[in-house]
Amino acid sequence: QPLLGRIKDLFVFVGVVFFIAAIVPSIGYTVSYLSYFLVNTGLPSISWINWWIGELFGLMVFGPFFMRWFAYPRVSYRNQNAWIEAGITMGVVCFMGWVLFWTPYSSVVGISLIFLLLIPFFWIALRVGPRFMTLTLVVLALIALIGTPLGIHPASTSATSIGSRLLSVELFMLFLTMVFLTLTAASEERKDTTLTLERHVDELEDALSRIRREDQAKTDFLATLAHELRNPLSPIISSLDLIDTNIAKGRILPENEPHIKNIRTHVQMVTHLLDDLLDISRITRKKFKLNKSPINLNATLLQATQTVSSLYKERNHTLNLSLPKDQIWMEADPLRLQQIFVNLLYNAGKYTNPGGTISLSAQVKNEKLEVVVKDNGIGIGPEMLRKIFEPFVQVPTDARIGTGLGIGLSLTKRLVELHGGYVRAQSEGLGKGSTFIVTLPLPRAAQLPIPLVVPTPTPSYKARPQSILLVDDNEPAAQTLSSLLKAHGYSVETAYSGLQALEASSNHPDIIILDIGLPDMDGYKVAEELKKKELSSVLIALTGYGQSEDKRKAHEAGFAYHLTKPVGIAEIQAVLNKIHV
Repeated sequence: QPLLGRIKDLFVFVGVVFFIAAIVPSIGYTVSYLSYFLVNTGLPSISWINWWIGELFGLMVFGPFFMRWFAYPRVSYRNQNAWIEAGITMGVVCFMGWVLFWTPYSSVVGISLIFLLLIPFFWIALRVGPRFMTLTLVVLALIALIGTPLGIHPASTSATSIGSRLLSVELFMLFLTMVFLTLTAASEERKDTTLTLERHVDELEDALSRIRREDQAKTDFLATLAHELRNPLSPIISSLDLIDTNIAKGRILPENEPHIKNIRTHVQMVTHLLDDLLDISRITRKKFKLNKSPINLNATLLQATQTVSSLYKERNHTLNLSLPKDQIWMEADPLRLQQIFVNLLYNAGKYTNPGGTISLSAQVKNEKLEVVVKDNGIGIGPEMLRKIFEPFVQVPTDARIGTGLGIGLSLTKRLVELHGGYVRAQSEGLGKGSTFIVTLPLPRAAQLPIPLVVPTPTPSYKARPQSILLVDDNEPAAQTLSSLLKAHGYSVETAYSGLQALEASSNHPDIIILDIGLPDMDGYKVAEELKKKELSSVLIALTGYGQSEDKRKAHEAGFAYHLTKPVGIAEIQAVLNKIHV
């Protein structure tokens, strides 16, 4: 780079100059010697080395100046302070050069002016930049060359000839040029590196900001997607519950029951996928909290097996249980711990051919709990074994049922880590089954049996048929749930907007089941307006938004309960039974 802003470029320039400076003296001496031998002329009066130093001085001092100021477009200094700083510094150099080369004074208070001259040069090298450094060197060289015959050169006070003084000036300027051009190049490299780093930091910050925006957009999309998918699932589950009620009353033939169970199983699978998708999103954004409490491990594992029992029955799998004889108590989130083992058992059933054998065992080792889920399914290849816990990774095989999203094992790993444990997978290869081992910490004496306290169930209580106002803009969902509640003996009035809900509230319903995402005003606003009426109605939020933030907002808005779609009659009945009218 001809601007000489890098040390390596400067060294290349110096090497070329050293060679080029020798060309003219060599040619001159060659011609002189030939003339001397041919026509007996005199030899040159100047030595080759002095001649070479003169050429080197011209190229080294004036070459960078022309390259920086004329060979390439000028750099504009928009900052006025930079021009002032450069002008003052160059003025100091000119003054000191005048004193040094145009006057007999060589020192001030015992300090050589040469050392004082170095101060502004350091300033220019580190602050002002290479363009003004080359200009300063040329200006000082002209002052020295013109002033040397007039002044007293401090480096050669005993010299009597002008040639000797000029040689001293040239050597001094060569030294000054080499040192400060190198220092300036190093300073420029540092500045360029700093600017590059700053630019990269800015690019990284922009990229990080973009990633955060995209992540937020993805999270909002997932929440909206879950809400929109839960809305159509809600009337499906209500319809299934209504069909079950009619089957129990003999209104529908029992032979249809297997088909209904099949529909319910697949609806539950879709709901499970939605829950996993939202959970992995919340964990990734670090907005996921565990609600830990003392739980019984054996009971949790049994509940997990019951959750997957319909799948195992459908696939004709055999499930072998090996649980500790003593009850194991531990500190964990009961819902999430059960979710861990449900995911592993579900995965084992999904990737095991029909009629397979799956085992679930638990034991305490070195004050740690070890739960093992083993199957004789399709197995895992070595390459896939290394990335089986990564999000959206799926085993490429036709043996599994359904499609899935490839987030079950990733979610399981994160939930285990949130509990302070770890999970690992083992497999001898394809077709040889797989084993998943979950290791969790246990508190001291956790393996000691603790009496199981069975809470007394709260009896259902209804002084009279409860009147319910059901508000949902999804008319099919509202009508289906309304029919289901009526079939269970409730008096139900339906509204499809916030304004309709406020009008219908004049009938003073005992319970208001209210959707949040209404077209005219959201459920929070409706709840606020209902508060102003000072109704005694119990508010229940029934919505597709089921994150912890949504539950908190519902509670602050005055909702006594929060139900996340899709919800069945059993969940609604459990909430209604808690409400005493």
